Amino acid sequence: MFFLKVRKNVNGSFQLEIFDENLSKLEENSFADNFEFNFYIQTWQQKTHFPKTLLVIHDIKKNSSEIQLVEKKEIFL
Repeated sequence: MFFLKVRKNVNGSFQLEIFDENLSKLEENSFADNFEFNFYIQTWQQKTHFPKTLLVIHDIKKNSSEIQLVEKKEIFL
């Protein structure tokens, strides 16, 4: 299982951190908007073939967090 930590910033940009099952950080990226983010995530899903992913989304503007367990489906924000 992978863990994806996504931070949605006030200006519409995104920051992504990807961790493995041992919580070792694998990647860290920034994206200008959700189109860049969605494209990257779709590409990442195709190359990793993950069975399950825990997605943690922190929205700075709304000051809220959301947790989703994603199984064999595509992630879009």
